[in-house]
Amino acid sequence: MPRKAQTTKKRGERSAPMCARAYQFIKQQIITNELPLGAHISDREIAERLGVSRTPVREAILLLQREGFVEVTPRRGTRILPLSLDDMGEVYDILTALETLAVGLAAARGPSARELRPLSEAVRTMEAALRADDLITWITADERFHRALLELSGNRRLTQIGLNYRDQVQRAHVVAQRLRPLPAQSVKAHARLIALIRRGEVKKARQNHHEQRVRAGAEIVAAVTRFGLKNL
Repeated sequence: MPRKAQTTKKRGERSAPMCARAYQFIKQQIITNELPLGAHISDREIAERLGVSRTPVREAILLLQREGFVEVTPRRGTRILPLSLDDMGEVYDILTALETLAVGLAAARGPSARELRPLSEAVRTMEAALRADDLITWITADERFHRALLELSGNRRLTQIGLNYRDQVQRAHVVAQRLRPLPAQSVKAHARLIALIRRGEVKKARQNHHEQRVRAGAEIVAAVTRFGLKNL
């Protein structure tokens, strides 16, 4: 291989992990609202903070743009994109379909007690958070439950797509949950779902989760609408 080609390849190999690091850093900042919607971000400042060059940061920003997290405009920089109510409704529709499919696949294949443990632990944490009126702990445990549910499907592509959509809506979900009381009904539905999956009741498990997803999505959108918010 010519020396120039070897050098280019080595640079690409070195850049890949730095790009992944920058991607995860920026994405986490967006999801947790450390970078609020509408904010402009500087690839130079992020590169300095991470101790990397600007190239992997720019590559990470382009990935995030393709996923709908940011908008890159020539001469104006990079802006964190808001999530409108319409956007949120579309993502909830997709997640409802994906998670309902995941539930059916999980119930059909009969997961072991060990595989179901992340779901059970998340529900126990949510129950404790309800008693303590601890919103942040509840939201974190609920997110773990839904992510574990996707992984329990056994379908790698379904899981990857579902987790990406959960990332997109997580920031808005945190804001929206603050606008309504902690939903005890959701915790009960989650507990019922685990029992249905354990027993292999595919149809009932799918119906249980679909109804819970539709109800929760409608309640969140209603809460946001009452407060007059148009973007999250």
